[in-house]
Amino acid sequence: MTTNEQDGITLINIFTVTPEKQHSAADKVAHIYKTFVHNQPGFISAKIQKSLDGTRVAAVAQWESQDFLTRMQQNSDFQNLVKILDSDIIGAEAHIYEVIDSVAS
Repeated sequence: MTTNEQDGITLINIFTVTPEKQHSAADKVAHIYKTFVHNQPGFISAKIQKSLDGTRVAAVAQWESQDFLTRMQQNSDFQNLVKILDSDIIGAEAHIYEVIDSVAS
């Protein structure tokens, strides 16, 4: 296994939703990334995904470092923007990961 500091860190945020709110929640998460997060220093990329059973929305985001992510999360504009999710999500669980290895075809 190898690690590469150039890979930065990955934030995986799993939002729990009801099936009837999944589409709305996914749209709102995508909106947050497209209108605010993508302009932040240290942001690399993100993918918004939805579970096939309708109960989860996942945001998987790459950042240059945890410091950049923390600064963005502490931004009051971001904190106000994420409130749009309140009516769609039951809960959220976020964790930060580092790349230890990768495989591609």
